[in-house]
Amino acid sequence: VKKLMIADVEIGCFLSGGIDSSLVASLMQKNSMKKIKTFTIGFKEKQFDESQYAKKIANHLGTDHHEMIISIDDMMENIENVYDIYDEPFGDSSFLPTNIVSKLASKSVKVVLSGDGGDEVFLGYNRYLFAKKIQRFNNYIPLGIRKILKSLLTNFPIGILDYMSKPFEKKLGIQGFSHKIQKIANLMEYNDHIDFYKKLNLIDNKNLEFLTNYKIFDEDRDLISSTQLNDINYYLPNDILTKVDRASMNNSLEVRSPFLDSTIAKYIFKISNKYKMKNGILKYFLKKSLNDFVPKKYFDRPKMGFAIPLDIWLKKKKIIKLFDDIYNTTDWEQISMNSTSIKKIWSGYKSYKNHTPTSVWNYAMAGIWLKRN
Repeated sequence: VKKLMIADVEIGCFLSGGIDSSLVASLMQKNSMKKIKTFTIGFKEKQFDESQYAKKIANHLGTDHHEMIISIDDMMENIENVYDIYDEPFGDSSFLPTNIVSKLASKSVKVVLSGDGGDEVFLGYNRYLFAKKIQRFNNYIPLGIRKILKSLLTNFPIGILDYMSKPFEKKLGIQGFSHKIQKIANLMEYNDHIDFYKKLNLIDNKNLEFLTNYKIFDEDRDLISSTQLNDINYYLPNDILTKVDRASMNNSLEVRSPFLDSTIAKYIFKISNKYKMKNGILKYFLKKSLNDFVPKKYFDRPKMGFAIPLDIWLKKKKIIKLFDDIYNTTDWEQISMNSTSIKKIWSGYKSYKNHTPTSVWNYAMAGIWLKRN
């Protein structure tokens, strides 16, 4: 952190209130003679808003804190910018708050540090714990029973799943519950580590099967290490870093990521996973380090991530009108997809909520790109 603070201009920090960004902000403030500037985006939808945690941590550290609470209108103003910013179909909905927080930060500084890479290097995603559990489950439960469970989960109304999870989303960190259930259903059957990672990440198995041609997987290790390696080789550069790099550069802002320093990464990779997830605690090292700077009560909570509240926003009239146009006027045949089946995804979601909000969003982002091309 101290090394990456070297610059000819003032440096700030993205602060989400999570483990990674909070630790970076803590170390920055420790190594700074004056208050560092921290930047946070929150949502008016309270069950998705973590800005209160960021504010508490900023106050505890004594930073010069800046925050912006965004709404459906802020999203509508930025949604079609996905084409101009990314130059490709880009489905990660958190590009919206990332672009907005970059714009906010660029008004005060030209360089910021971020917590990107902490989850991949230090094992912070729930899927690392989940990988061990699903592997054990599949080893003990007969295939026939798993197929029945898969069928039940796959055919359970998605709208009901999301409705039932609403009161517990923030407390348990289960936003996008229907999407998580679909992943669990996919993983009731998998052949090897390669198949596990494909089914863990595919949004729509029927229409996106061509994505499974990527050969970047490693079978010669345990499932958690294999999943981590694929996150580092695939998810991190193609999603997380692409999202942050292009959104920040769109606002003339440079973002530096201390957790991706090669010296740190090489050292951590040599350490056994049983220490990195000691007692089933994800990012054990980082949480223990952060507790030296910030009270545990400020950061000890379920992981929320930085996604937008899709299921809420997809009910808004403005979004419905926009998505009606995208789904019904896009030439889906350009990418060898049947237009009728794609249109049914949106109409089915509107009427019966029989697709996950994530899959509906991803097709819309592809549609924006196709219409502009």
